[in-house]
Amino acid sequence: MRKTKSLLLLTLLATATASLTLSSCKKDDDPEITILSPVAGDYKGTEDCFPDDHYIVHIYNTADQANKVHIDNVYNIGEHLIADVNGTNITIQPTEIETPSASNPDTTYIGRISATGSVSGSILTLTVKVEAVTGGTDNAYVGECKFTGDRDYREPHLQGG
Repeated sequence: MRKTKSLLLLTLLATATASLTLSSCKKDDDPEITILSPVAGDYKGTEDCFPDDHYIVHIYNTADQANKVHIDNVYNIGEHLIADVNGTNITIQPTEIETPSASNPDTTYIGRISATGSVSGSILTLTVKVEAVTGGTDNAYVGECKFTGDRDYREPHLQGG
């Protein structure tokens, strides 16, 4: 009887040891996230055209190309754009946009947006050119603004709530 208990205990101990040795803390099918571009990040800043208008520009990787990124909210219009990247330099080729007027939501502007810029350290600088082709009273509007944003911004947080 004592020999059976010892054998059973030894078997349980060996099984437990094997389970711990062969188990892993990470699932084998978890995808690895690779940062393909040094310009990826969220940048909070302002434009020289509207210095009181603070907003965030989101830049993130494309799935398969190191020389392209997605950019959201350039010129604070919420458009989703694709940009070319060369090192830390960014170029948004002229892209057709359709966006509501900030002053009159019933008016839609249809036009083009383009931009060039770069990231230095944690600072993004973008010179944005907007051409409103149709819409409202600004049928021939062409504007150029410089956005400067910081990737290392910190929002205030409430403790314990």
